[in-house]
Amino acid sequence: MILCTIATQNHLARALVLAESIKKYMPQLKVVLCLLEKSLPKEFSNISFFDRVILAKDLFEHSFETKIFKYNAFQLANSLKAKLLLYSLKAFQQEEYFVYLDSDIEMKMSIEEIIHWFKGHDILLTPHLLKQPQNEELEIHVQQTGIFNSGFVAVKRSENTTSFLNWWDERLEEFCYLDLKKGIFYDQKWLNLAPCFYDVFTIRNPGYNIGIWNMADREVVEIGQNLFVYKNEPVRFIHYSGLLGNESQTLSQRLKSTIENYNNKLESYNLNQLKQMDWSYNYFHDGTKISEDTRKNYRQFYDFLKIKLHNPFQYSNQFFNLKNIKQFISGKGAGLKS
Repeated sequence: MILCTIATQNHLARALVLAESIKKYMPQLKVVLCLLEKSLPKEFSNISFFDRVILAKDLFEHSFETKIFKYNAFQLANSLKAKLLLYSLKAFQQEEYFVYLDSDIEMKMSIEEIIHWFKGHDILLTPHLLKQPQNEELEIHVQQTGIFNSGFVAVKRSENTTSFLNWWDERLEEFCYLDLKKGIFYDQKWLNLAPCFYDVFTIRNPGYNIGIWNMADREVVEIGQNLFVYKNEPVRFIHYSGLLGNESQTLSQRLKSTIENYNNKLESYNLNQLKQMDWSYNYFHDGTKISEDTRKNYRQFYDFLKIKLHNPFQYSNQFFNLKNIKQFISGKGAGLKS
């Protein structure tokens, strides 16, 4: 089984905690990290938890800069999940099972039992909710943001899986951003359609993918050093998205020691320098920071610009002003570079 994750260098400590927890409970598994940076930081020379580290550009056969320019770091990380699983399928030909996990996850026990569900299915997903919540607002929120949590996606090598990943990858390459009016919520909302098109198994074990969105209805409790759901079902892994920095909230208080231990593990890696470093793809080649408006404008005219611009990082925020883009498209600003 291959487990893979994605991180920028300022979130490297999270990926390390994830990888360490995987090796603790499933030492025989291989862990693959996709780093969303231009190069590997020197700190990687002392890291042993990853079996393979690749850069984001390694996932692309061509047009890497053209395709990633429209996304910020968060959007890009989400957009590469299917592509990383496709890469892993090709890179590890002898392996049959593959799992993607968000980097802000920590394993609490082995999940090798998922192989049992693979006997009759090719794709495993975890829903945000397993039973009707007391507050219908949570149902509305899930309807808007996605039925399944995309922090966990497990697949078995098959034609069905390859078809699913290619479909998801195509959607994420074009539509991995937030636009609720259009029904788009990054990578996640697309998974609503997956059971309609492909063989998908919904994991209903409450110990999987524990997060702030399901803690209330699953009654997660700390018993000693362990986490349980309904006091008798062990937690397989916990997803810290939305939990860190919110320790004053009621749900976070219930996991106070778990969150404290996680934060202590993050600090133990002493990667303060990397934590302060900005994303290396956040800048044009001249060192100017790329604005969010620039990315949005580029995305709006992506079908045209991806053909006309060999490398958008060579240009400037001024070039990607809407007025200048329209002039460029009309041919009146073909030589404009700044």
